Amino acid sequence: MLLVPKFPRCLATVLASLPFVLGTGNHPVRASSSDAWEELQQDVEKACLRASDGVLEVRRIQVDPYGSESYSFAVLFGVEAGTSTDRLIACAYDKASETAEISGAFER
Repeated sequence: MLLVPKFPRCLATVLASLPFVLGTGNHPVRASSSDAWEELQQDVEKACLRASDGVLEVRRIQVDPYGSESYSFAVLFGVEAGTSTDRLIACAYDKASETAEISGAFER
């Protein structure tokens, strides 16, 4: 026979909802105001420029204003380091870890 402790109704409700509350805590926070979206775009630009340092002399960067649920994206245009060749690279910015990774250089 399984013994189930008796809890007051409010405590039972809290305990029953605990897995849901804990399970939803792992999602990245989404920007909701225009200021927050602007700040995210600036963070993406800075992180992508840092990630491309030494790879590309960036002349222009275009940031996707919203990205996906987990990532923001940018395309960087410029001259490949050590050459005079125009290239572009893609950059993915992880919203949760706030880090950026770049692709290899593409012909423009």
